[in-house]
Amino acid sequence: MCESALVDPIKFDTPVIAYGLRTEQDWFQPSGALSSWGMTRVFDRIAATGFAILDCGEDYRARSGCAMAPRQCLTTYLEPVRQAPPLRGAFRLLGAGDSMLHVYLEVYDAAGRLAGAEEAVYGLTACGDGRAAYFSEVQRQDIAIMLRYHASLPKPKYSGRLVSMETA
Repeated sequence: MCESALVDPIKFDTPVIAYGLRTEQDWFQPSGALSSWGMTRVFDRIAATGFAILDCGEDYRARSGCAMAPRQCLTTYLEPVRQAPPLRGAFRLLGAGDSMLHVYLEVYDAAGRLAGAEEAVYGLTACGDGRAAYFSEVQRQDIAIMLRYHASLPKPKYSGRLVSMETA
């Protein structure tokens, strides 16, 4: 029988934290604020942190030829992010299907203020032809563990009804 990718699920009773998120100079506007494209890149890195824990991230893509691809997202910008030391992000799993994950992401600036939130649905996609791929049994078990722990957290303030797996 396959071992679960999550060795100690107790550690996932809070959102997954992505530390030390770095930005690049060309992600910033002339005003010094992080551009929407730059914020998207930061959210991508936060999502990648959570996907790696669920074994559907970059290592899985390299092994299987399948990758998580955004199907739908809604981003809320709260505070401009200025050029500063590394940012911090949070990944929270809100729901899952056979090939999709409903996630909630937050980015915090260097001072610890919530700068933006994103609610998104990602689908596991075969890289060769773009068709939907399906999570393995081990991945489904890990997803179920993370969902169970994240379900006990309060509803995220900036999540809404505009993003769902049914409409992605």
